[in-house]
Amino acid sequence: LILQDAPRIEAPPDERLARALPFEGTFYSGPGRRDYVPYGRDLLDQGLEAQAVVAFEQAAQGSPSASTLYRLGSLLVKTGQTTKARAAYERALALQPDLAEAGNDLGTLLAEGGDLPGAIARFRAALAATPDYPDALNNLGYALLLTDQPAEARELYERALEINPENAEALANLGAAFAQSGRLNEGILRLERAVALDPEF
Repeated sequence: LILQDAPRIEAPPDERLARALPFEGTFYSGPGRRDYVPYGRDLLDQGLEAQAVVAFEQAAQGSPSASTLYRLGSLLVKTGQTTKARAAYERALALQPDLAEAGNDLGTLLAEGGDLPGAIARFRAALAATPDYPDALNNLGYALLLTDQPAEARELYERALEINPENAEALANLGAAFAQSGRLNEGILRLERAVALDPEF
């Protein structure tokens, strides 16, 4: 049977549908749309990120949710497809402007692409939606540090440390902000604490 079927695999959609029906007749409604989101999650659970991207791209066609588009954007970042990821995040934010994770991750892509003003705007929007979002606090602080605004950057890192005093990234960034302001001893203390918490720093 396999040998009989193999040469007939390539067929127009109507013919394939007719073969799939249990009996002859006219199919008056189109086949139901497959829900690719659970399929994509299963692929992710198996560590198949590239294949999961394909599933989430299918899910993103039509009228996807903001969370589906955000998940697609995150996967595209992991697989190095940053242009597509940016488009997915922008679509997610068009549907749900207060989706802080999408705003933060889009800001990161903009910063990596050299658009610091655009990144700062996205980080601020993410914090407007979720004021105690540590990643956005850190990212906005770092972008401000790169644009020579160490005073506001310090305030953001200190807010992140109020949320989690053992946030090594915030400590390291705070140390850099103090150093940039000429307060080297205060900077060294924070950097030493960051290294104690996470030797990779």
